[in-house]
Amino acid sequence: MIKGWVFLCGLLTIVACVSSTPQDDMKILYDRKVDFILQDNLSKVDLIPTWMAQFSAENGTFKDVDYTAGCTARRANWPAQQHFQRIVTMASQFRTSPNNASVLLPPISKAMDYWFDNTYVPDTCLDEGGMDNSTCPCGTPGIWNTNWFGQMILMPKLISNACLLLKQNLTDTQLGNCTLVSQRVYDRIDTFVLGIGPMTGANMLDASTSIINLGLLTDNATMTTDALAHFYNQTLIIPETGADGVKIDGAYLQHFSQVYNGNYGKEFINSVVNVFSQTDQTSFIPKVDTQEAFLTLMNGTEWMIFSNNNVSIYWEYSTIGRMVSFLAADKQASGGVVLNLTRIEQSTANWVNAPAIKKIVDSLISLNTTRSGQGDLTGTRGFFSGDFLVHRSPSYVTTLKTFSTRTSNSECNNDQNPFGFHLSDGAIYSYLDGNEYSDVFAAWDWNLIPGTTVDYGATPFGCNITQFYGNTTFVGSVTPSYKDGYSSKGGMAVMQYLNPMTGSLRWEKTYFFFPGFYAVQIGPIESQTDAPVITTLDQSNLKGDVYVNGKLASGGGGDITSSQKNQTVWHNKILYTILDDKLALKINTDGRTTNNNWSTIGISQGLATQRIFTATLEHSAASLKNASQTKPSSYVAQLGVDAKTSDIDKIVQLVYQDDEKLGKVRGAYNPKDQTIALAFWTAGSYASPWKLSVKTDQPILTFFTKESSGYVMTVSDPTQLLTQVNIEITQTNSTRQLQISLPSSPSAGSSVSYNL
Repeated sequence: MIKGWVFLCGLLTIVACVSSTPQDDMKILYDRKVDFILQDNLSKVDLIPTWMAQFSAENGTFKDVDYTAGCTARRANWPAQQHFQRIVTMASQFRTSPNNASVLLPPISKAMDYWFDNTYVPDTCLDEGGMDNSTCPCGTPGIWNTNWFGQMILMPKLISNACLLLKQNLTDTQLGNCTLVSQRVYDRIDTFVLGIGPMTGANMLDASTSIINLGLLTDNATMTTDALAHFYNQTLIIPETGADGVKIDGAYLQHFSQVYNGNYGKEFINSVVNVFSQTDQTSFIPKVDTQEAFLTLMNGTEWMIFSNNNVSIYWEYSTIGRMVSFLAADKQASGGVVLNLTRIEQSTANWVNAPAIKKIVDSLISLNTTRSGQGDLTGTRGFFSGDFLVHRSPSYVTTLKTFSTRTSNSECNNDQNPFGFHLSDGAIYSYLDGNEYSDVFAAWDWNLIPGTTVDYGATPFGCNITQFYGNTTFVGSVTPSYKDGYSSKGGMAVMQYLNPMTGSLRWEKTYFFFPGFYAVQIGPIESQTDAPVITTLDQSNLKGDVYVNGKLASGGGGDITSSQKNQTVWHNKILYTILDDKLALKINTDGRTTNNNWSTIGISQGLATQRIFTATLEHSAASLKNASQTKPSSYVAQLGVDAKTSDIDKIVQLVYQDDEKLGKVRGAYNPKDQTIALAFWTAGSYASPWKLSVKTDQPILTFFTKESSGYVMTVSDPTQLLTQVNIEITQTNSTRQLQISLPSSPSAGSSVSYNL
């Protein structure tokens, strides 16, 4: 770690130069920005001879680059960007090897002129290209893309970086074109951009960065200051419920309140770290509230990363949204965690909270070099802003993704993720080795996402009918609110679901997370179609043997069915026990290789050919017909176990109550820790078999942990609408009444604890 930072301002160093004038500060920002560009591009200079072999000195293009633009251009990962990616790398080599000026500068200049000579006109091509009644219809000359991102973020970032590297070598015409590209962004920074809306979160950071570059290119301190103000405004905690950005629980929301720490959040972190380093010990440094927000984001993000047995770290798949549609080899969000951990530590070294950030960085570095297990981060943490929960131990990571009126379920943009409608329908992923779901998404059945309950095939899929906000509020979690923001004793979550597209399926689920396992209570379920209603235990890469009811299953693939009390299935050190004999267990080990093309779910190419393990439960027609009189269906998943069967009563005890007077309650007891979890779906009272009675005047989540002094009660309001709840607790003939004030925005939905 670099402490004190006493280096001279210079090439390839991150330095803390103390400035005395605005001109000094601007020069420091420029020098550091150039250094960052060089650091990010010099590793590719070996490719320059290959590129030059494809370069046309006559027109300034590369023969192997696809320059397709306009309405026929690919909207995501636009191939034409390679033109300026190469220019930036060549300009980096030019900056560090002045002796090559006569060789590199002419082709660089010619390549820039080609692009600038084809600058799009009119300005409306920025976000209206190809739209009906637009002044930039299909066929409009120039290099532009129908995706606003190309003109607002992607190309301005690349072009402004190249222009900064070549600042002293630009012709007046080139300088004018460099200015035009970023000025167009500046002109739209506070407007509504078609296709995305106002610039927020990572999008605002990227757009502001191009304007910062423009200020440095033109020595305009006023513009630089304004651009940094736009930038820093997005680095604060965003308090409004459902609003995108950094949230107080450490989640990062983007694109209509989706948890996106692993994609847009990652870009956000890398962007702010660059600016933190660039402005360190100048008049442009971020304020303390920005520093605190960054620590909050890093604290949350650490929980969303897992290790695989290839000694690398990956984003949890519920945190990368539509990017599950990419092959890992394509090096998008599904291909690994791309955070500059060294730069994170260095850029925050002078902060008051530097030790806390260093601890997170060290933990991620350790996880990235771990050959087995999931690191030292353990416990259960609810992200109430994004309807997301993480349950960790040194041997596994399990996650739960839900959605409500506050959040949206998924998205399909640029033809990516057209089948992702169910990705937040209570999806549960469990990672042990870490490669359970690697490259599985092109091969699996999108009606059988792990953890979900669906009326199979009754919801149509399509890119323009993927994203919906939920239509229920009783969705959330409770975790004992210890000082570190997570629980070592587990937690509980609930989800009330109504299909937001069809309205044909409604269900309620209660989830219990305890050290070493989780349990799920399902019901009531109401279906208005004849489609089979199926709950999926898991759908993942087949990893070794499968045991059904304690017996080794045939390795030939195909379906295996079972229907008996306490059915079990074991795969990949996860033992599922089904506590309802009316559920039909179905296992498929897919001995026949599945072939599915990645192009059907996005822009990746190739076939997914791996074998898939699928375990599902089909709910009986009788239970669906008499939903109000049917007891909840339940199952338990023990994680990281070798045992193929288990005495489940010694692991967990599940209870329920459906009574008009006493109310609807779902509950669980962990005998090992004497932990009690009770979800009151309605106001009511419940006398548990564990010498504890609870009465509440509101629907509420309660969680009781046994401490040396007695029970500690933790409560939360999943609706995030209540301000107060009155609870009466009776233990061994002693009754206590509590009037509990519940957290308000931005902490609505978080947990509060009381020592009983």
